[in-house]
Amino acid sequence: MKTRWMIRADLPRVLEIDRRTFRYCWDEPTFLGVLQDRSTVAQVIEKKESVVGYVVYQLIKSRLKITRMAIHPNYRNKGCGTSLINKLKIKLSPERRHTLEIVIDEYLTEALLFFKSQGFVSTDTWRNYWPNGVDGIQMEYTIKCRQKTLIP
Repeated sequence: MKTRWMIRADLPRVLEIDRRTFRYCWDEPTFLGVLQDRSTVAQVIEKKESVVGYVVYQLIKSRLKITRMAIHPNYRNKGCGTSLINKLKIKLSPERRHTLEIVIDEYLTEALLFFKSQGFVSTDTWRNYWPNGVDGIQMEYTIKCRQKTLIP
């Protein structure tokens, strides 16, 4: 498996994975609009030179906020999602960004269990987060921050 930056040529495959994963899919203009934000990063994971998953996240002062992540159904439970999450965990540091955050559709049980298995904990419920009154479950993974000691 290889992780790399997403390029425009990846978009058709990423859109296909998105359609096979979410009830509320992003279309091409949505992806392109999100990726124009300078604080947004997108990466894909490849297996045998074929894109099998992706992650889109925002760089925020004290956290990385995952705005979208999906693995093609044929490649789930094969370590692809874990590989993407581990790449994000490496970017965390006690001094700067120490939390990974994601909001998940309450009906995506497989995703909720996956993130729990990665050490994420549920921290909040966002009522009516998605269309048709679907709630979002906020989950976070946080590393320990060093406490600043005051020298008298």
